Amino acid sequence: MTQQTLTGSALTGRTLLAFDLETVSPDVPADEYPDFDDPGDFELLAAAVAVQRPGTRPSETPDEATVLFREGASREAEAAFGARLVDALADADPDTLVTFNGDRFDLPVTAGRLERTGAADATTALDALLESVDHLDLKHSAWSAYGNYTSLEELCAHQDLAVGRTHWADYALDVAGMDTVLDRARESYVTSADVAAAGEVYLAALDAGADASTLEAVLTDYTLADVDHLFTLADRHPF
Repeated sequence: MTQQTLTGSALTGRTLLAFDLETVSPDVPADEYPDFDDPGDFELLAAAVAVQRPGTRPSETPDEATVLFREGASREAEAAFGARLVDALADADPDTLVTFNGDRFDLPVTAGRLERTGAADATTALDALLESVDHLDLKHSAWSAYGNYTSLEELCAHQDLAVGRTHWADYALDVAGMDTVLDRARESYVTSADVAAAGEVYLAALDAGADASTLEAVLTDYTLADVDHLFTLADRHPF
């Protein structure tokens, strides 16, 4: 259930769970955009799961934050990752789920991929979790306050919150295929478009038995930045 009427003060005493999903699109050509309404154009790659407990908010950083990763490119690896992700969400025992664009992307894509990979138990568990919590999707209030298509980064700027950048130059990336990703990168820092391409390289490296730890660190830092301010923004909701 989505509760856009929840205000920051109404969240006091609740356990908040922030969730952000990262995906790959191996079946979509590099020069085309995936259909964001079709989970078939995406596969699960990684997810940030962050928790803020009662008595510790408002706070600038989560009490707990971790990034979970898929462990290979196979369908079985995706199903196993989906199950671990749902377990992590449920283990947080949240009262309120906080996302940015979770209504349209993170939640339907997660559910759709669980169904497609045959992770029936995880699908049931995710449905049960979503029935038991309120969902605050910050995108709706951001668009109302600052205009349609306001991004999370733009929302943070409006709210005077500094967005952390993950700069490619800070990492020594010697992984097969990353040269192509870096050649196509439009910025000196990682963007959402880069993550999909780098994620495919990451999964291929795992399957090849190569060392993907540095690339995992890049993806971890980028993904954690996506949830870094969600609790602060929730406390300020509506904008």
